[in-house]
Amino acid sequence: MRGVEPSARAIESAPGDIRGCIVCAMMGPGLFAEASFDAICLFQVLDHLFDPAAAMETCYQWLKPGASFWPSTIM
Repeated sequence: MRGVEPSARAIESAPGDIRGCIVCAMMGPGLFAEASFDAICLFQVLDHLFDPAAAMETCYQWLKPGASFWPSTIM
């Protein structure tokens, strides 16, 4: 399990057992190896990104063949 969070303060407030799984960065190319995830979930994320289409393209590169992608935004 991995997470991406640009705020170090938010990561520090995460429960200790998952804090080490969170990368402090903005989502983008080169953050993870291609084809390294079985599933990617983006819950309430896309509306916070400058270029959500580019972020989704990057996510597709990180997915293994046959993996699941779950973007969701409620406005």
